Amino acid sequence: MKNTSLVSAAVAAALCSTSAFATNGMILEGYGARATAMGGASMAYDSGNSGALNNPATLSLMDANVRAGVGIRYLGPDITSSFGPASTDSDGTAYWMPSASYIRKAGDWTYGVAMLAQGGMGTEYGQAGPTDLFAGNMSLFNSPVPLSGQEIRSEVGVGTIMFPLSKQVNDRLTIGGSIDFVWAMMDLQMDMSGAQFGQLMQGNGGSVGGSMAMGMGMMLDPDMNGVPDVDMNWARFDFTDDNDMTGEAKATGWMGQLGFTYALSDRLRIGGSYRSKTHLDDMDTNDATLSMLIPAMGATPMALTGTLNVVDFQWPDSIGLGLSFQATDRVMVVADYKRIGWKDVMQSFRMTFTPDAGQMGGMFDNTMLDVTMDQNWEDQNVFSLGFEYQASDKLALRAGVNLADNPVPNSMVNPLFPATIEDHITGGFGYKLTKNDNLGFSFTYAPEVETVGTGPLNSMPGMGGVVTTHSQFNWTLNYSRTW
Repeated sequence: MKNTSLVSAAVAAALCSTSAFATNGMILEGYGARATAMGGASMAYDSGNSGALNNPATLSLMDANVRAGVGIRYLGPDITSSFGPASTDSDGTAYWMPSASYIRKAGDWTYGVAMLAQGGMGTEYGQAGPTDLFAGNMSLFNSPVPLSGQEIRSEVGVGTIMFPLSKQVNDRLTIGGSIDFVWAMMDLQMDMSGAQFGQLMQGNGGSVGGSMAMGMGMMLDPDMNGVPDVDMNWARFDFTDDNDMTGEAKATGWMGQLGFTYALSDRLRIGGSYRSKTHLDDMDTNDATLSMLIPAMGATPMALTGTLNVVDFQWPDSIGLGLSFQATDRVMVVADYKRIGWKDVMQSFRMTFTPDAGQMGGMFDNTMLDVTMDQNWEDQNVFSLGFEYQASDKLALRAGVNLADNPVPNSMVNPLFPATIEDHITGGFGYKLTKNDNLGFSFTYAPEVETVGTGPLNSMPGMGGVVTTHSQFNWTLNYSRTW
């Protein structure tokens, strides 16, 4: 009862603390201290209760009858975005994610519950100073103008409660699966210059549509000849709950997973898993603000409150295959390959905004603005390699690498969403505190990746593109108890 209470005490934190800055696109480079220390490889050995997400079939490999665990994960991104002499560092340098799990074995069956953050991304650029990237940009008529001067930030978090079930089919084969409850949350405070908004209106890098767009078109092009006569300095989307642990726009849904492991010999085991794409509702909030500064209408921005939906934001499917090889009694080598299906879920980022009634004399009553920004992410190949050395009866030392390609094309990199990390160097240890109590620690260093924008929303003809650099240092600490 005492150990079950320990897991329960972490549940509330795990449910709300899911915002993260992930590293294989938006997905974490590993789950659980043991797997993460070995480059994230986890398909074919007992990676702890995090196997519920890594490969549920590995849960049958645990020696104990019951294993409960809690953990904390720290992600430390270092992000800078610049254009010419204008440069801004993100203050979003620390993201915390607790986890909790309880797994029980009953004969050939193993089952339980686990709560983990799957990943996400975010930046905290703050209010722009005079030399910051977000201090100014170009208006619809390509005149230099200041932007809103307000907070610029983004935060996306995706978390999961998993209900895994696995079976020891025979001495060599285990199979497993899970049905998972998934939730997603988002904050966004984003300025879009008049020039960028104009590109979207022309269908470059995305689109602007809906009945509200027609009204906006009449404001900017009163004679309706297809050429704007009225300048616009900027537009701004703003929805946030001002809470580091949650997001203003929320959605829930489900996903599932199937996996297996098979012992080819006493020393060599293979394993694989397939994790489905999520089925999430649209993220929504009824506390969003759309602002625009149109100088011809005065020096005060036009601000409309309303309901905003993030349409069809989904987490990708993935398929993985791996092996574990017990080279000696003290040395284990593990390797995985994973394919992440970003292309299917990150073709675009789409928002719809419906203004509250009665604003601006009812001009925008019963209208809707539909804004889409192209993403065109590519599917991602991830290779993980690691080893574990049992230095003593109590201490195990681990190291590994996680190698991946950047799924975000340079033409689509947005400084608010730079999910561009590629390679990781990992290490860590496991320590047996007592016969039943275990501690695991991992660290990850992700070398800096630099991207240079080449698209209509992140570059200017003859002036180059927005340069974004991104590196990380992360760590994980897990405690588990068996009985």
